Amino acid sequence: LCSPPSADGVFAFFVSLSFILFALEMILYCWVKSDFSNGIFQVKGYAFSFFFWLDLLAVLSMVPDVDWLASALGLQDSLMDSLGTKAGKAGKIGAKSSRIIRMARLVRLVKLYKVASQRSREKQKLDDLKQLVESGHFNHDEIQEFLEKSNSQK
Repeated sequence: LCSPPSADGVFAFFVSLSFILFALEMILYCWVKSDFSNGIFQVKGYAFSFFFWLDLLAVLSMVPDVDWLASALGLQDSLMDSLGTKAGKAGKIGAKSSRIIRMARLVRLVKLYKVASQRSREKQKLDDLKQLVESGHFNHDEIQEFLEKSNSQK
């Protein structure tokens, strides 16, 4: 709406890229965070959990937005026009709700990134502290005293 039609290719590229990345993330998350040892019908973890279905809905809601995939599946705008105004309104509501789901998912990804980066920083600090102790810069008693002070301040 706010950009010239010449920018449609750029938007289509980024929509396709985000679809592929979200689908890949979902597949990898199933692979890493699920336990299939008891068989496909007794899966523990991410696969077939509430968040799995929420993520699947978010990924599937992107299909009509991905031009090359929508045309391959026959989900063009002309199909919406032929279904009538009620279906068109329902589709608009569905598109708005899918955008909300995608935004919630992006917020979740940002939160996960923040937690992961915080853990990485804490691990780096711990590794640096271990190197200082091993090199003899601090002795065990000084570190124990420092840790007790920092824990009592919390």
